[in-house]
Amino acid sequence: MRPLAAVQLSKGSFNSLACLYFCFSHSTNSPLLSVSQVTSFITTLTLMPSLVYRRKYFVYLVFQILTPQLVTFNGSSFDLPVLRYRAMVHGLAAPGLAARPYFHRYTDDAVDLCDVLSSFSSQAKATLHELCRVMGLPGKPDGMTGAEVEKYYRDGHIREIAEYCESDVLNTYRVWLRHELFSGRLPEATFQASEANLIEFVKLRGNIKPHLMV
Repeated sequence: MRPLAAVQLSKGSFNSLACLYFCFSHSTNSPLLSVSQVTSFITTLTLMPSLVYRRKYFVYLVFQILTPQLVTFNGSSFDLPVLRYRAMVHGLAAPGLAARPYFHRYTDDAVDLCDVLSSFSSQAKATLHELCRVMGLPGKPDGMTGAEVEKYYRDGHIREIAEYCESDVLNTYRVWLRHELFSGRLPEATFQASEANLIEFVKLRGNIKPHLMV
């Protein structure tokens, strides 16, 4: 099994976490990478008593139980520091974050595509949207940017934030698939099968997640 979780968090290392989004992909008896879930805690755990509990549950479920390889875009500079800062602010134990060396920048335990694809050079970095567009992928949805997430949250547009971030995490996964193909870790046939699986996954959920585009 080769689990993968891609995460998109709200903006700002010292801000409260408004949303937690992820995509799980795994392989079992075949090399095919199968997407099993694209969802968010902000919409599925709204009955939880507090965001603090959601954060703690998320870290426990993902990192302590599944211990996946973590794939992000700009995660080393943003996503992971946010998790650490917010856990410390709320006095939360997060031993699962030490289950693998997620905070070590140059390992495969936490792959930051923004870092890896630019060879860790600030001059060679591109945005996720730029990469997606040049690769022929949908990229970020129209009508909203990351800079507007805080305003959307304050105005109560949580669903719009959810859709924006779920689109982001799906694009991150597809860029990662292409990187695995380029690196030789994913054969062409497996890459095509994984893409087909993702397209089928999205089509089957078109009625409930029309914002996801492939």
